[in-house]
Amino acid sequence: GGGSVAAEILGLEDSEVPRPDFSTAPALFDALYQAIQAGYVASCHDLSEGGLAVGLAEMVFGSDFGCRVDLQRIPGADGMPTSATMFAETPTRFVLEDSLDHLDAVAELFRTLPWATFGEVLDNGGKMQLHSGDDLVHQYTATELLHANGASA
Repeated sequence: GGGSVAAEILGLEDSEVPRPDFSTAPALFDALYQAIQAGYVASCHDLSEGGLAVGLAEMVFGSDFGCRVDLQRIPGADGMPTSATMFAETPTRFVLEDSLDHLDAVAELFRTLPWATFGEVLDNGGKMQLHSGDDLVHQYTATELLHANGASA
């Protein structure tokens, strides 16, 4: 639900953005704060404007690193169309980048919350690869992402 960036790109009416889940938000922000303070988080991006697709794109900008993401592993994506999984602006969602060395510690901090590992950072020249299981759904270069964001490469 809610996709103002998707609505703008596709020329659709914007849908109502869902309200935060106030029962889990405090625990989420506490776990996120602890993970950052412990040095487990290399980067973090909220998904409030543009959802997962825009958040990942903005994380790829300005580097030679890209990512490979499996959209089927996104919490709550079961039965959702790919476009909804990519652009949903559900509040209190974040993408975290951490190293495999910290994965168990991050898992412990987020153990009572909806979370999943769903991708990896790649040294691939800044390409964002979106998969559904083993199938490549979309692939974008950093230049294409910057152009779509209104910037020049």
